[in-house]
Amino acid sequence: MIPTHTTELDIPAESRFVATARNFVADAARHGGWMDEQRLDDLRLVVSETVTNALHAQATSRVDELIHVVAAVYADRIEIEVTDSAGGFEPPDEAPALPEPDLRREGGFGLPLIEALSDEASFTRTPSGTRVRVVVFRDPPAA
Repeated sequence: MIPTHTTELDIPAESRFVATARNFVADAARHGGWMDEQRLDDLRLVVSETVTNALHAQATSRVDELIHVVAAVYADRIEIEVTDSAGGFEPPDEAPALPEPDLRREGGFGLPLIEALSDEASFTRTPSGTRVRVVVFRDPPAA
């Protein structure tokens, strides 16, 4: 199936550009015209977590490349890809569980949130880094 709309964005690996990526994807989703506000909020959070993970990975690896974001809107779904150049990431074999609540805790919520709020999520090693692909369907699959 061919997307009805595809857009791409390259952003610096700086925290101030997380909102840019989030708004970029939300605008692409709105272009599809079918996503309700709750699903749109979930998508924004998924994009924030995905891009934040990419920029943290690049900062840790001391890589100053752009992070590549693609939003492809289809009649029945939106697919988001975020690709970094941080050298690669091995995702856990099982979906990670949310950590226990602790107001002093920072981090550790990204992968569980991405898994929980998207209908599909995959993590692929690329020659220079990691590509995260998330899919949100128009009508969520039955549980």
